[in-house]
Amino acid sequence: MLLADVLRSTGDDQVAILGGLAAMFLAGGVMYFSYFLGPEARQQRAARKLSAGKIAPASPIRRDRAA
Repeated sequence: MLLADVLRSTGDDQVAILGGLAAMFLAGGVMYFSYFLGPEARQQRAARKLSAGKIAPASPIRRDRAA
């Protein structure tokens, strides 16, 4: 109820500003999570495992074909 009352009492410009801010925060959240879930993060995790000796290094031929 409170949100509906606030939206009814605001003007079109204020609603547009609030919508823009909400979209900006949503996009920032997506960027934040994609940083941790994206391919660069996977490469960094694989490099850490490799340096810790948990997995064997991939052959150069396999890496070249993956690119």
